[in-house]
Amino acid sequence: MKALATGATGFIGSHIVDHLLVRGDSVRALVRPDSDTRRLVRQGVRLVYGDLTDHAVLDTAVEGVDVIYHVAALLGKGHSATAMITTNVVGTENLLGACVRQAVSRFVFLSSVSVYAPSSAHLVDEDAPQGETGTYGQSKSAAERIIQHYAQTYGMNYSVLRPCRVYGERDERYTGRLLRILRAPIIPVVSGGWPFYNLVHASDVADAAILAGTRPGALGQTFNITDGQGAFLGEIVEAVRALSGQKQMILPVPQHLAAFAYRLRLVLRARRTRKDRRKDSVRWQRCHLFCAQHFDISKARRDIGYEPQINLQEGLRRAMAWYEQERASCRACMEEACIRSSIAR
Repeated sequence: MKALATGATGFIGSHIVDHLLVRGDSVRALVRPDSDTRRLVRQGVRLVYGDLTDHAVLDTAVEGVDVIYHVAALLGKGHSATAMITTNVVGTENLLGACVRQAVSRFVFLSSVSVYAPSSAHLVDEDAPQGETGTYGQSKSAAERIIQHYAQTYGMNYSVLRPCRVYGERDERYTGRLLRILRAPIIPVVSGGWPFYNLVHASDVADAAILAGTRPGALGQTFNITDGQGAFLGEIVEAVRALSGQKQMILPVPQHLAAFAYRLRLVLRARRTRKDRRKDSVRWQRCHLFCAQHFDISKARRDIGYEPQINLQEGLRRAMAWYEQERASCRACMEEACIRSSIAR
């Protein structure tokens, strides 16, 4: 099978490429000219340079492929709302237009559980209401609507995946930050181990993406993707302590004190940025303190045979091993640079 991956130099996209290559698929990647493509080159992936705004490049990228795995997106701090909408919404529509022009038969879109509106429901399925989720969630929701429009108008076969918080090796954004925090000698944890996190390893997301791109039951469907369990912060801390052998002190924090501290932080930020953060406060209170909300994956299990393979302990073990290797590599590079500098002097 011939596949195109966007976002292939990123965290989730690189894992999807790995799994496609293991399957024996022919893989093509749309990459920006300034991206680090060394890993893809070593893997023998065919590269098409450009971005989601260039229609001619998109036509070249999708020509002759059987399935597209659209992962590329902007998220988090450092990106304006305009840039996020341009990439996540307009870029998706541009790619869909190329798919129609080149008669691509299948389109798999990596969305997010960020599309869901805050809720006190314990179990959230794919039909839950959407909205009030910030620019990133709104952009993913808008992209999903555009995909449905193209399916209805042009008969395009599509599947949408909504992963929760993805972690694992090669993730500098969440996993790296989490592991750095958990190295601290004292770790504050809200009483009861809160908050609760829905988690999934990137390898399981890649498995789900390929199932969505190959199974008949995935056509025209949307699926939540998690590890089926989730974990409280206290459980994550204990897992890291067991794997690392370090014995950080856990400082229990009462829920009411944690809520007060969070509201105070929002007030101070609002005064600094002149933005109203009340909705964020309500969302955190509802979704992080007072309910252990799970995203239901029973549909993915039933329709495409998705079954998470990596539990929290194994996922953290892999991530920690990778990060230790990266730190060692960085130290070696710094030492080599120092040696070269000394020789030059």
